[in-house]
Amino acid sequence: MTYQDLVLEVKKLPLDEQLSLMETLLQCISHRTRSRNDVPQDSLARIRGMLKPVGPMPTDAELTRDYICQF
Repeated sequence: MTYQDLVLEVKKLPLDEQLSLMETLLQCISHRTRSRNDVPQDSLARIRGMLKPVGPMPTDAELTRDYICQF
């Protein structure tokens, strides 16, 4: 069965079966992509570097000035 044949058959399925198929595909893909990573990482470890500020931490006054619009 070709990809195009498969797509045509999936379009003929009722919505609940399409959703079930989608969940199954997502689980298969998720499992395959997770198995490629030798070292498991949690979300916090992956974004840790994004949380670090560049340079010194701003003071409270600087934060207030930057985040509060004064008219």
